[in-house]
Amino acid sequence: PPSSAAKVMGILLIIWGVLQGLGILNLFVDPVDPMTGEIMDYPAAAKAMDGLSTVAGMVGFIAAGVFLTRYEKRGVWLAMGIIGAQFVLGMASFAAGTPDGGLGAMFGDGAAFGIWAGVSAFCSGICALIVAIPLMVSNNGLQ
Repeated sequence: PPSSAAKVMGILLIIWGVLQGLGILNLFVDPVDPMTGEIMDYPAAAKAMDGLSTVAGMVGFIAAGVFLTRYEKRGVWLAMGIIGAQFVLGMASFAAGTPDGGLGAMFGDGAAFGIWAGVSAFCSGICALIVAIPLMVSNNGLQ
């Protein structure tokens, strides 16, 4: 029988997509500076990119999960594409002025972007490796 890794990963992706939907609520909350407690500026362009990233993640991860529960290889590729798209949208959103929680004040804007990009790239890479588990198991049964 084929490995159940694809079905398990599909269920996890569906759950992750539903949790991504809760991220939409974050767009209605004003960000607060952790050092001073003051409300930080959140430009409309950055908020729009964050919303687009959230909606893409919600729809994409649920669709990828459904594909994987049916043992379709395109679910893995769709999930990896969504991870990449969310990385790019996150970088664009940060460049557009997403609040950085005081990181720019501590290290400067250029270093803050580099730190943000490095941590985001690392996390996206780990997520892509986890999503690729169904491709790496023997007798995966993917079509």
